[in-house]
Amino acid sequence: MGSLVALVSLLTPTALAWDADTAAALPFLEASTEVAARAPGGARNANAQASRSTGNSGTRGRVATPNGVREVQHSDSGTRGRVATPNGVREVQHSDSGTRGREASAAGVREVQHSDSGTRGREASAAGVREVQHSDSGTRGRVTTAQGTRVVEHGDAGTRGVVRTEGGTRGAVATSTGARGRAVGHAGAPASKARGAVIVRTTPVHVPVRTGHAPAPHVVHAPVRSGPAVVVHHAPRPVVVHHAPHPVHSHHGHHPVVVHHAPAPVVVHDTRPVHRAPEPERQGLNRAGSFALGARIGTLSSGYFDGGSYGDLGFGLDGRYRPTDGLGLALNVGSYRDEFNPLSERNQTTVAGSVQLFAFPNSFLQPYIMGGLTAVGRNNHDEVSFLDGSVETVDATTLLWGPHAGAGLEIAFGRSIALDLEARVMGALNRSPSDPSLPVHVSTGAGLLVHF
Repeated sequence: MGSLVALVSLLTPTALAWDADTAAALPFLEASTEVAARAPGGARNANAQASRSTGNSGTRGRVATPNGVREVQHSDSGTRGRVATPNGVREVQHSDSGTRGREASAAGVREVQHSDSGTRGREASAAGVREVQHSDSGTRGRVTTAQGTRVVEHGDAGTRGVVRTEGGTRGAVATSTGARGRAVGHAGAPASKARGAVIVRTTPVHVPVRTGHAPAPHVVHAPVRSGPAVVVHHAPRPVVVHHAPHPVHSHHGHHPVVVHHAPAPVVVHDTRPVHRAPEPERQGLNRAGSFALGARIGTLSSGYFDGGSYGDLGFGLDGRYRPTDGLGLALNVGSYRDEFNPLSERNQTTVAGSVQLFAFPNSFLQPYIMGGLTAVGRNNHDEVSFLDGSVETVDATTLLWGPHAGAGLEIAFGRSIALDLEARVMGALNRSPSDPSLPVHVSTGAGLLVHF
């Protein structure tokens, strides 16, 4: 703990020293434009080259000698300076917001930044890296070397520190109420057998001892020792640890009696996070959020009152969106004819919207049921033979619509291609009483879908 607290006193003077060097460099750089080009006696230095310019934006100066180069720029926004010599480079920038300085040499690099919010410093050399940050809230420091890393934080609440080396990690917290420490070693080190230890210290136990006539107090000192190491595993529930009882020896009569006090349980709560193994990925298909487009072929069947039935071949397009694995929203468009030529007597177009519920949505065979609405556009001029032997031409050009219900099966060939087989029944709600057409249409079909 002492080495961690000492780190604050080691780093803070370093930052203050850098701040003082930076402030002292400002007048030195400004004066360099006036005197660096002259010898001590006032004579012109023949080996120096000096230049100076003054304008509305400020003043710029530069002096070059065999010993190095000095540059300074002064304006309303602040002052910037740079000195380059064979020994290294110094740079400084001063403005209303604060001061920044940097020194680079063969020994290493020093950097400092000072403002109203505090001071930050950094020193990098062959021995390692030192960093410090000082503000009203306290001081933070860090030292990194080949032997390890030391980190300390000092504030009004107290001091916290940690040391990391090849042998392990040590940490300490010191506040006004006391100090706590902890050490964790690597594999093979003695500290690696336990994450921490519960330290139990006892005070002297005064037990009166009667040896016959004159009673005299006898003090039995219970040994001051560390309790057993408590190994806390990653189980989230509390671990109850019973300490081994300390025997207290007393004399009763002529025979010693050993009295064991009932141990008090100590409950240790493990606050470390529990790392759970990732859940295994689901096998099979995952249609949630997918779109599907495809083409179908099928039939549309219906008939007439007392006039027989028909079944026409047709082609269509299918679209489906699966917001979840088990739910589908489908739209179908189909065109059906008795003959695919200009002499066709029946031309019917269907548009259907359906809600589909899938069973086994992650398998390659997914049966489903559906329900929705269908509209049938008709352009029929059909010559119909009725049961009484009469032959009439039925003109049906009105739009029929109504609910439909059906079932289907999706057969997946991989994750993108699927074959759909389905059948549905539609009932017309707006059929005219004078319309000889049956109010029921049955459609069957097979479609090839591509899932995106």
